[in-house]
Amino acid sequence: MMTDRVVLTGSVCPIRLKREARRALATNAGWANSAAIATAATEAGAFALATGSRDAALLVTLKPGSYTAQVKAAQVTSSGVALIEIYEVP
Repeated sequence: MMTDRVVLTGSVCPIRLKREARRALATNAGWANSAAIATAATEAGAFALATGSRDAALLVTLKPGSYTAQVKAAQVTSSGVALIEIYEVP
């Protein structure tokens, strides 16, 4: 597990995962301290998510294919910074 924390100021949430032009498969506006996500992050070697943070994270099982990860501000007038990382969990 990486011990360094990534800090983005002015970040934007929520995140959305889509399959091609279809409806959203999953969305998240904050990982809410999910034990499953914390465990998967450790197993994949991802950055640690701080307890109580508003980091958005998804843990989904996907069939092979093309997907689009999209970050979209909750309000149309908002803007910000985002970092998307995708991991295969062993």
